[in-house]
Amino acid sequence: MNLIDESFYTKVKYGTDNPEAICLLKNGLSLSLALLLIDSYKQYLKINIKDSEVYFQSDLIDAMEKADENRILIYEAKNCM
Repeated sequence: MNLIDESFYTKVKYGTDNPEAICLLKNGLSLSLALLLIDSYKQYLKINIKDSEVYFQSDLIDAMEKADENRILIYEAKNCM
């Protein structure tokens, strides 16, 4: 119906209009972890937006631990791999 802007709609629904973050959210990650991974650890991810698939490299957790990231976010990442 195009009554509201699509960007506004996705920001309300997902908290972001970043398609990569939305893909991560659809795969069960929290918004906090999704944004952290995109901002700081994108090289450890393979995001397929078209098929809504996310692949994590096995050394992602080591990199997060080395950077002394929040333990809860590390735990969440471990459970999503």
